[in-house]
Order: sequence, then C-alpha cells, then structure tokens
Amino acid sequence: MSHRLYHTEAILLGNRPYGEANRLLYLLTPDLGLVLTAVQGVRQQSSKLRGHLLDYNHLRVSLVRGRGIWRLTGAEVISDQISVFNLAQQTWWWRLCHLARRLIHGEESQPELFARFINWATDLSQTADLSQLRYHGLRHHLELLHLLGYVPYHEFLQSAQASDDSQLVGQINRALEYSQL
Repeated sequence: MSHRLYHTEAILLGNRPYGEANRLLYLLTPDLGLVLTAVQGVRQQSSKLRGHLLDYNHLRVSLVRGRGIWRLTGAEVISDQISVFNLAQQTWWWRLCHLARRLIHGEESQPELFARFINWATDLSQTADLSQLRYHGLRHHLELLHLLGYVPYHEFLQSAQASDDSQLVGQINRALEYSQL
C-alpha cells in the first residue's frame, strides 16, 4: 500500500524527545495547521535531518500520514532567521511559538496564520530597540489571540491602536483568562 507524500512549508514551533533516538515535532503548516510529527533516529549523530530540525526554523518538509501520527521523511531549511536574533528577539519569538503551540488544537488549514508567523519573524528581526521590541512582541501575541478567536475584532482594533503597553498586556491577560489556560 502506497502512502501519499505531502510537501509543504512549516515552522518548527518546538519538539520533545520520543524514545531513545526519536523526536516529536510541532509543525505549523499553511495547509494542515498544527501537526504533531514523529521523526525516527534524528537524535543520533549520524542523522541527516539533525541539522535541519532546529526549533523555530522555517522549513520545507515532506510528510507521510502514518497510523494516528504524521512522519517526517525530509526537511530543508528555508530560513533560519532565529539564528540572527539577539537574546531579546529570541525570547519574544519563543513566547509567541509557545503560546501558539498551547492554543492551536487539531489539524486545520490556516494559511493566514502561517503567513502572519513569517511576517512576525521578519518584524522581530528588524526591531532592535528593547521598548519597541516589547511593544511589537505584545502586538504579535494579541494578533495571534485574535486570529485564533480569543479576542473579538472590535477589541483587537481598539487595542491595536494603543500606544501603552499596559493596555495590550491587559487585553492579552483577559483573553488567556477566558481560554482557561
């Protein structure tokens, strides 16, 4: 029985060890949404995929649907923008990816969300000032919550025009409280 091979772009939102030499990857894709993917032997020194599968990279991946889980068969780095981030930029990117991993459930096509993640990475990489970085990071978190339906549109627009960080933090905290996370 042949299996269909899916080729798509993905952002690696995180991973966790699985067995002795395997990993489970959280991939955000435009076509499939958030996909939990198993990779065999990637923690071994001889693995060909090892260098490509660094957290938060923008990748081109090949996936096969297995029994209950996706399997990664190939990966190529499109952009490793995270490698040029300074520590503050990495922290905001990590927070955004971690929040997305917690809030996105199930496989559902989300091309707009995927495109926003690409834009957010570019925006963070171009922001060096710490106060501006905080403001941009908070706006990205609020936008993510809006795209996932935790912040109504009128409240998102009102908060998006805010110049004060405390308004953004308040709106994010209310949305997270409603999500019960």
